[in-house]
Amino acid sequence: MFIIGLLACSEYNVNDKLSNIEVGVLDSADTADPPLASEPSSAPEPSSEPSSEPSSEPSSEPSSEPPDGFTPDDSSTPNDPLVGNVVTILMALSNQWLDPVNAEILMLNSIDYVSPVNLPNVLVIRDDNTNGEDEIDSENIYNWIVNAGFSANFLEEPEDGIQASDLTGYHVVILSNPGFPADDLSTIEAMRSFSQQGFGIIFQGDDITNFAPDRPLMESLTRLAFIDNGIEYEGYTINDNEGSAYGVTINPVSPVANGMSTLFFIYGNDIDTTVSTTNDNSVVAWCTVDGTDLPAKPVITAYQP
Repeated sequence: MFIIGLLACSEYNVNDKLSNIEVGVLDSADTADPPLASEPSSAPEPSSEPSSEPSSEPSSEPSSEPPDGFTPDDSSTPNDPLVGNVVTILMALSNQWLDPVNAEILMLNSIDYVSPVNLPNVLVIRDDNTNGEDEIDSENIYNWIVNAGFSANFLEEPEDGIQASDLTGYHVVILSNPGFPADDLSTIEAMRSFSQQGFGIIFQGDDITNFAPDRPLMESLTRLAFIDNGIEYEGYTINDNEGSAYGVTINPVSPVANGMSTLFFIYGNDIDTTVSTTNDNSVVAWCTVDGTDLPAKPVITAYQP
């Protein structure tokens, strides 16, 4: 199931805060309204108008991992280790300069990387703090997953966040907020419990690490320390596809690159400025201001304990 790559390293500095970025990979992943989640679906109905044809299929190889999905555990504590794989994608996947087919491949590869089983039950959560920006992102993600053959459900996050019980039976959870920070502590606490049992998490959105309610808690999951939201970077303004733009490069041997038609593209919105907090968090895609050789920063990271 996992894509094996080589590890390459590079060091950058961003205002003396970004350093020792590990660039590489560890061993290891208009649409119709999606149905709301209640429990893992065994036969989800795909959209009649998917945003693109799926270009990746789930592996048929047997898994050595337990097949059972997440079960809430009242005995778990915040000190229990987080043992699930995590991919953090600091972009809105519906950005006008990101090819939708490549965006789909990127997401399906990310699921393959984080999942502890070959045919996971997947939950897509649309954060309630989207403020209406690029909400099609979350729906596209759901449709890509269903059309690739996975069992999936879609959940509109409640105003006060989800509970751990909402994740029962799932192997992979995707928290999607294309353009704003997530804002509910209950949701991130539930995802912490999910990771403590070894299940996979994908965070997706260009402000997703800017978690004001408890940044250390979010940092413990993403393994990314938030610096700023990236609207201003090295003297350039990048926001809402105006002003300058980021040039994004994906490592060709990373777990998200397999099958992508291009490994470089322009991204016109802000991207959180962050730094990895552990060498186990591989930066598999990075960016700088397009057309410059300014210091780079993470865009996609892949964590494996």
